[in-house]
Amino acid sequence: MKNNERDTLTIQNFAHDGRGVARLKGKTVFVSNALPGEMVEAEIVCTHRSFDEAKAISVLSRESHLRVTPKCEYFGTCGGCDLQHIQDSYQLKYKRDVLAEILARQSDLTAEYELEAVTSLPWRYRRNARIAVSTSLEHGLTLGFREKGSRTVVHCLKCDILEPSLSDLLPHLTDLIQGLDFKNSVSEVELLSTEDNVTVTLFIEPKFNASDRIKLSDFSNAHKVSVCRKSGKTIESLGSSNVVHGYYINKLYFEMYPGGFLQTNHEINTALVAHVLEVLAPSKNETIADLFCGMGNFSLPLAQLAGSVVGVESDRDLLAQGRANADLNAILNCEFLRGDLFKCSEFLLARVADCEKILLDPPRLGALDFVTNCDFEKINHIVYVSCSPSTFARDAKVLCGRHKYTLISTRVFDMFPQTAHVELVGVFKKGI
Repeated sequence: MKNNERDTLTIQNFAHDGRGVARLKGKTVFVSNALPGEMVEAEIVCTHRSFDEAKAISVLSRESHLRVTPKCEYFGTCGGCDLQHIQDSYQLKYKRDVLAEILARQSDLTAEYELEAVTSLPWRYRRNARIAVSTSLEHGLTLGFREKGSRTVVHCLKCDILEPSLSDLLPHLTDLIQGLDFKNSVSEVELLSTEDNVTVTLFIEPKFNASDRIKLSDFSNAHKVSVCRKSGKTIESLGSSNVVHGYYINKLYFEMYPGGFLQTNHEINTALVAHVLEVLAPSKNETIADLFCGMGNFSLPLAQLAGSVVGVESDRDLLAQGRANADLNAILNCEFLRGDLFKCSEFLLARVADCEKILLDPPRLGALDFVTNCDFEKINHIVYVSCSPSTFARDAKVLCGRHKYTLISTRVFDMFPQTAHVELVGVFKKGI
C-alpha cells in the first residue's frame, strides 16, 4: 500500500509501543488508536520494506470493551501519549504483559515472582517537561509536544498529564513568546515544578535583547515563577525569583537547578526508592555500588542504611549536585565517582567488584558493557532499575547465563501513565 491509502484491518494483538497489530497482504501493519479484536478503517501513514504504519480512522465493528474516550482533545495527533484510549486499569496489565513477553522472547527468562504493579494518579502527575516551539508563516507560533515520528509541533493550550501549575502556564507562554522581539530564536521551553518552586526555562539563541529580558522578568513577577534563559550549556536567571528547587525523598532534602535530571513522577519515584531499599536490604557491614547514580536519588537513601555507598556517574553536573546533597543532609558515607559505565575502565570494574551489592539504574541503552566485563565473584545480590524492557532482558540474559544469577522478581512501576513507557525493577541473586 501507499501513504494515505485506506483499508479495513482486523487488529490481532498489541505491539510493545501500544499500537495494534494487523496483517494486510502478508505484511505486518502497526495501527495507532486501535485495540485487539476491533475491525477498523485505517489510513497508511508510512510504508517500509517489512512493515507498514497506519492510524485508525474509525472502528467499523467489534469495538473493544477496553476502549474509552480519550480525555485530551489532542490525543491521536500529539505524540506525548499512547494509551489514553485504553482503560487505566488495563494499561497496567498491558505493561506487565509487555515485560513478560520480552523477557521470554529475548532471554528465555521468567521471574520467580512477578510482584503487583505500582501505579499513581493517572493524570496530572508530570512535574517536568520539555515543550517544543515552532514559528512559520503558515501556522504562526505553535507551542506543545511534537507529533509522533515527526518534527511538527502540535499547539497545546493545556496538557492533562502535566501538573496543573505547569499546564496552566501553556496559554500564557504562547502569549509571552509571541510578544518577544526575537521569538524566532526560541526553540524549546523546559517546565519544572517541585514542592517549593516552578521554573520556566526558555532555550533562546543566539539573539536576545534588553527589551525581551524585561518582558521575561515581568512574566516571572506576574505569574510568580522563576524564569531562565538557556543558551548552549549556560543557564541564566532572568527574574527576581530563586531558581533552586527542592523536594524530599525518604526524609532527605534534595536540591536541584533547572537543566538537571528529575524523575518525572514524584509519587512513583518515592515508591521506587522504597522498593529498592526493601529488596536490596542494605546493612551497616556492606558497601553498595549505585551505578548510573545521577545526583543520588538512590545513593543517599541507601547510605542511611548501608555501611557505605559508592555512586558512579559520568555527568559532572549531576555528580556535583549529588555531593552537594550529601553535604546538605550530613551524609558522610557516600562517595561519588566519575566513570563511563558504557566503556568501563579496569579501575572502575575493580572498585565495583569489591562491593557486596549493586544497584543498576542505566538509561535506555542498558548496561551491557558493565554486566559483560565486571567480576561478580563477591557480589551475590543485584537490583536493576530499568526504563527499557528490551535492554533489561538482554542484560538479564548475561547475568543469568554467564554469571549464574537467578532472576528472583520483577515489578512494574507506572512512571508514565497514558504512555507505553515501562519502568521496572528486577532482583537478581546467586546461590538460590
